[in-house]
Amino acid sequence: MKKQILSLLVLCFLANQSSAIDASVKYATFKGIEQGNYIEIYVHVKGKSVAFVRLDEPEEFYQAAVDLKINFLQNEEIVNTENYTMQSPKIKTATPSGIALIDVLRLPLPNGEYTLEVEMTDQNNSENNSTLKATANMGYEGGIEISDVQLLGDYEATEEENQYVKHGYLLRPYTFDVYPSFIDKLTFYAEIYGTDAEEQDRFLVRYYIQNKDGKGEPITGTMGFKKREAAPVSVILAQIDISKLPEGEYELVVEVRDATNELLRSKALKLSRSYPFQDSEIKDFEQMDIAGSFVEALDEERVNTAVRALAPLLVKDENYVLNQMLRKKDDLKKRKFLYYYWLRENEIDPKEPYEEYMVLVDRVNDMFTNAMGKGYRTDRGRIYLKYGAPQDVVSQQSEPSAPPYEVWFYNRTIDNQSNVKFVFYNPSLANGDYELLHSTARGEVNNPQWKRILYSNIPTTGRDALDGTGIPSHYGGQAGRVFGEW
Repeated sequence: MKKQILSLLVLCFLANQSSAIDASVKYATFKGIEQGNYIEIYVHVKGKSVAFVRLDEPEEFYQAAVDLKINFLQNEEIVNTENYTMQSPKIKTATPSGIALIDVLRLPLPNGEYTLEVEMTDQNNSENNSTLKATANMGYEGGIEISDVQLLGDYEATEEENQYVKHGYLLRPYTFDVYPSFIDKLTFYAEIYGTDAEEQDRFLVRYYIQNKDGKGEPITGTMGFKKREAAPVSVILAQIDISKLPEGEYELVVEVRDATNELLRSKALKLSRSYPFQDSEIKDFEQMDIAGSFVEALDEERVNTAVRALAPLLVKDENYVLNQMLRKKDDLKKRKFLYYYWLRENEIDPKEPYEEYMVLVDRVNDMFTNAMGKGYRTDRGRIYLKYGAPQDVVSQQSEPSAPPYEVWFYNRTIDNQSNVKFVFYNPSLANGDYELLHSTARGEVNNPQWKRILYSNIPTTGRDALDGTGIPSHYGGQAGRVFGEW
């Protein structure tokens, strides 16, 4: 078979610049085996750019919705239109922070060249809209072929069936083509078709990252292989370590090779790696020029709150610098540090992530401030700021033989940990003075004897006294059951 290199163009949508909807849209095409060919459209809308309204039921929650009109055009004429509504998660505030509307649309599409047009309208504000366009090509004709490469945030095996599931895997799309410094793995999905039509039982898939226009020269440490049996369709799910990949422009390449290592088919996807502060140490924040920046306009009290509230987000060395700076009470350094931190998060508009985070800080202060201090300085406030709002909270205020305690549950945290739990308790019985007792999160307090500490007022005898992790049997003890250990 003739060798071919098929280059998948990174989708670059041209958006209406006056629109308030902040969205990213990507697509990938796939060959239908039992049905026709289809296109998947991956939509990511930043929650802050759309309106959240209070629901009738349940009344304490808010939700946003975006109406999508998807047009496929040929020769500037619409040949197909699909309408769809995206909905956000239900949240307990009308001013979301870190919330996004993410969805996958799977639509049939015959072979051909199209202009893909996505019209978005905020369902709760019709004047808030956006139109995005891109060129989409569908061209599966037979023989050995490779689908478009789908970038993923993560994936997991599942028996569920929904628009995120293919071939037994729940695929969470990554809707950008830039990988910032805090992402150290590139995960992707692709399908290979028609290998059963060749006179061979097995084939090899080679994947790697090369420099832009690298012509098949893999970057050291990025190459992987998978052996596959010939089949009408073969699924490729793989990860590549990019933790040592320098800043720059690259291509992810997927190849199909036969038993003699001859290249049969290949596809490349453009992407980039970004380290906006790779040559800067945190001590360099003192050299920042903050003239005309948002931090200049903040009053002193707000600066102090904003800087101190960064503590849950900082790593060890950064917290050391923060504490040294706070002791010196230098207002200018505080402003420079604040600007430095949020500029790392968003080089174009550092004020945006700052404002989103301060919404959380104000919320935490409202919920957790007590006689001991501001809410962001409490254990519950720190966890809320670091990991986001818990999906569920069980609060026990009057259980026999135990001080008040709470168990927080996270299906998935902001830093992508799953099934995480935190136990807070109030041994002093002071109003709101909760301490973190135990957690299953990485890097947090993990205390196997947390139940014994919680129920320390109960006398222990016999076997219970010798049990390093258990607690004595008593009336009303619910902590283990709530936590899920009984």
